[in-house]
Amino acid sequence: MAEDSRKSILDFDVLPQTVLESKTSLMTEFGLEKMPLFIAAPMVRYSNLPFRRVVKHFGADVAYTSMLYASNLVQSYRNRSTAWGWNLGDDSPVLQLAANNGEDFAAAMELAFDWTSGIDLNCGCPKPNVRKLGCGCTLLKDPQRIADIVKTAKGRVSSPDYPISVKLRILDRPERTVDMCRQIEKAGVDRIALHIRTVESGGTGPTDPEQATIVKSAISVPLYVNGGIKSLRHGFEMAALTKVDGIMVANSLLNNPALFDGYDHTPIKCIEKFVDEALSEGMQIDFFHQHLIFMMRSLMNKRERQNFNNISSVAHIMDFLDRWGINQGGEAHGVVKNG
Repeated sequence: MAEDSRKSILDFDVLPQTVLESKTSLMTEFGLEKMPLFIAAPMVRYSNLPFRRVVKHFGADVAYTSMLYASNLVQSYRNRSTAWGWNLGDDSPVLQLAANNGEDFAAAMELAFDWTSGIDLNCGCPKPNVRKLGCGCTLLKDPQRIADIVKTAKGRVSSPDYPISVKLRILDRPERTVDMCRQIEKAGVDRIALHIRTVESGGTGPTDPEQATIVKSAISVPLYVNGGIKSLRHGFEMAALTKVDGIMVANSLLNNPALFDGYDHTPIKCIEKFVDEALSEGMQIDFFHQHLIFMMRSLMNKRERQNFNNISSVAHIMDFLDRWGINQGGEAHGVVKNG
């Protein structure tokens, strides 16, 4: 690797001011009365324990698990053991569930109560296999069902301080989105995360922050906004525009888990932290490799990215990291090769 490439990467470790000052100055710059919460969104396969530990180390206040199916969790201990997998941990995450009825949702909540800080109902996933089960964005067609699921869980929760939330997408018209959120609020939901894209817009289409502004003015429970946020500054811009209580980020955190600490690119120390956490937890090599591909792609040129993407063994990954001067923090055999 050329020396100038290595130097440019190390420069990402240097911030002009401390993180606290950066967030505080941004809060002042955008005229916010209080600091918004910074939330790592649920991402299938990727919101695992090592990744959650890393994003919380680098500025996330809250981290969600990957979406799990409530019905699978309540069916058997074996299903739970498999599903908990990379989700079970010591970081008190918010557990996100796919469910189409209140009984499954409430029962799964009770099973996960001791190791989670809250539970969330996925009402936005557009994937066909999720929709086929009447879960995810299918629920947006029936806000009363969402309200009933929330109400059932609220009646079963063992602590009034344990929050029950929903993650929604905006509907085609602001008034419909407001009506839906009010209906769910009336059922007792504690907070709402609103993806400011419609189902038809998918995960990369245009966003509509105005809907979040309108919803925030119409409900009393905390509102988080999600969708298209690329940087810490962008998050503060969104908070100032919409007046929401929290900023939730998904894909941009995969590319840069230190985003909430104000870094424009993944710093070397963040990569080292992830490697250490992944090795200590025995992360499967496919996930380990893919996380590193996301984190490092903005740091590499096209040829380097191609070479790294084509690596297929733990030893070669470790050799690549070593040549970049990245402290591996643990033993390579901690990563599981298969499964």
